[in-house]
Amino acid sequence: MFGPHGNINGVSNAGGFIQQAPEPDRPKGPIIKELSSDDEDDAAVNKEDEENGNPKKHPRMGQVPFVEDPDEEAGDNKRLKHEQFEREYVRASTSYPQQQSFMFQSSTVTYGGQNGAYYTSSATRRTAGDGITVEERKEADTTTGKATHRISRGIGNKGHSVTRKLSSGGNVDTMQTLHNLNEG
Repeated sequence: MFGPHGNINGVSNAGGFIQQAPEPDRPKGPIIKELSSDDEDDAAVNKEDEENGNPKKHPRMGQVPFVEDPDEEAGDNKRLKHEQFEREYVRASTSYPQQQSFMFQSSTVTYGGQNGAYYTSSATRRTAGDGITVEERKEADTTTGKATHRISRGIGNKGHSVTRKLSSGGNVDTMQTLHNLNEG
């Protein structure tokens, strides 16, 4: 009934695997197309995209070659988000003149023993060229069960700090401090 080799077509399959048609030849590596801004060429490209059923239609910014990598089809969503972010970044950076200088300081101290770390402390301070400063300090001691986390933001000599302290009993105390500011 199934032929001499147990196959319905009488064809031997020595490996025991179902034979599959070979994949169509796809070009290896990126495909680079030069896009023209002429109306005639746009109509030809749009017609070609419609004929091929190409769902990828990218907005063009100037006379830039279009590069498509066939292996990255799964990352289309990520690529679109990146392009959107890039356009928004360009728009934002051209809207307002901004200074590009800043200062960054960071330090971390950890003490430990045979059972791992028992005390850790870290401080980070970022100051932009326009005078805005953000400072964050964290401290934790597992031997006492206490921890402190403080975030401060300020412009010049004025600012605001929020401090959260965890006591050994598990209570959390929150304190806000205004520096050179009047509340009200």
